[in-house]
Amino acid sequence: MQGEGSPAVYYDEVMEDGVLKKPKKIDTRVVAKSFFREAREEGVTCYEPCGGLCAGLKMLLRNGVKVNQYLYQDISPAARAVARARCFALSRRYPELFPASAIKLEQLPADLEQITAQHFVDVGALAGERWIMVCGYPCQDLSPAGNQAGLDGRHSRLFYHAVSAVWALQQLQPQRPPGYILENVSPLAHRPGTRMREEVFPHIMEFVGQPVSFDAAQAGSYAHRLRAFWSNLFLNNQFDSVMARAERPQRYVTDILEDGWQPREVVTTDEAPYHVANVKGEPMRALPTIMATQNSFAFREPRMGSLVRSVESKELLKCREPNLDEKAHAMGYSVTELRSADRLDDGKLARVLGLAMDRRAVELLYAVAEASRLGLPYSKERHQAEETIM
Repeated sequence: MQGEGSPAVYYDEVMEDGVLKKPKKIDTRVVAKSFFREAREEGVTCYEPCGGLCAGLKMLLRNGVKVNQYLYQDISPAARAVARARCFALSRRYPELFPASAIKLEQLPADLEQITAQHFVDVGALAGERWIMVCGYPCQDLSPAGNQAGLDGRHSRLFYHAVSAVWALQQLQPQRPPGYILENVSPLAHRPGTRMREEVFPHIMEFVGQPVSFDAAQAGSYAHRLRAFWSNLFLNNQFDSVMARAERPQRYVTDILEDGWQPREVVTTDEAPYHVANVKGEPMRALPTIMATQNSFAFREPRMGSLVRSVESKELLKCREPNLDEKAHAMGYSVTELRSADRLDDGKLARVLGLAMDRRAVELLYAVAEASRLGLPYSKERHQAEETIM
């Protein structure tokens, strides 16, 4: 089905001097409930800028959505190399939902700043198919652990380009509006009264509305990550109501550690807004975080993220940061896939991993979104049925 209007008309509406116009605000109204049924029955185009480890793609496949076309962007050559290996691995695992012919990793410029409406037209944005855009835009300038430059920072300023991309797709697809998910650090991670909490995030919300926030640990991750999600797939109050019933499975950090190592003793119980995974005196269930920077403060001795020997050893190393294998397992990814990319050492791979979205968190997000919109009971068993690392 061809959308109304012509590419030339749409191009003029969303372009100015060869670049996307800067929108004041995207349309935050939720998509129709039929979006979920149509996504399953007809399939979707998944557009994932700042694509990292293809978490948005796996989110759809894990929830039974056929992906007819997967459009990926990431400025990092390392991320692109890993994404290629991951896409073909996912195609082998989900051949009916994601045939190899759907993999389109080079149809768009790698840099989100270079995207134009014409690019979207060229890859079929006017063909009438359902689209969903999933973007975890860079958090380095918004994180409490970063420089807190806000949207003036060279990383997180990509927010404006992500918003422009959503807005352009909404102009191009008025008959079947695209779904979108934008992800970043939650404003709740910042203390009240700080510039980030009181100025920067309210400015973000002027463009994209109010987010929902939850901790990846609630989704079963082996590490805390408090994230905000802005999306038109759900109504926030309905989402929060269903999300409150999503129980974390019983998992412990020791499950993913190399033999001979253990996490530190839990000396304080987790507090809101983080999910209460760790309880004083009980085995650790979630590491404090996973970051792109190696040897970050959270993982230095004697911080809670550092690991210690579980048995006496003659080895000099008594304490260390979680290694790449352990971090990948914590976030739900296959380290085999990470290492299948050519000529990338563990340091580069750890950075790609640290900048990615938590796999379990985004998969739970979509499952809860669908359940909340369709009035379905959330099934813990269904969500946890396929807990393989991928």
